Amino acid sequence: MRKSILSNDPDDINSAIEATEKAQYIIPNEFKDIFSSVYNLGGHNFSIQAKNKPIDEATRLLTKAFERYNRAIKIMPNNYETFNNWGNALTEQAIIKIGLDVSDNFFQKASEMYARAIKAAPDKYPSFYNWGISLANQAKTKTGFEAEEIWNQAYPDCQFTCRS
Repeated sequence: MRKSILSNDPDDINSAIEATEKAQYIIPNEFKDIFSSVYNLGGHNFSIQAKNKPIDEATRLLTKAFERYNRAIKIMPNNYETFNNWGNALTEQAIIKIGLDVSDNFFQKASEMYARAIKAAPDKYPSFYNWGISLANQAKTKTGFEAEEIWNQAYPDCQFTCRS
């Protein structure tokens, strides 16, 4: 029996990713969306696996997710879902790193990915929602004016992104 690449089984997804890596250099244009989706799904799979893991293991899995998202974008540079998922994974990494100097960098990179997702598909509302959740998580790590500034950032950033 043939296995589907749309399986939720991590072994099936990783097998599909390996096959994609071998075939990516001979991809006809009409199949690029499929290959990009396999990488996106692989990144999402690693991101899901990272949840509730110890920090070192979660960081390793999220790094693999970032690599998969990067590959997906190289194949299809305006893939809304990949940018949105990448932003979610970066937000997860930022949350894991709260209390460390790098946390804000991950929140910033997540914002950049959400902005790119919105630019690619301004009618897809999950990126607006996810961006707001990311900013709320970042604001919770701050106090006073700095927290207020991040809370107020969500609407103007989204408004600017949609106009550009």
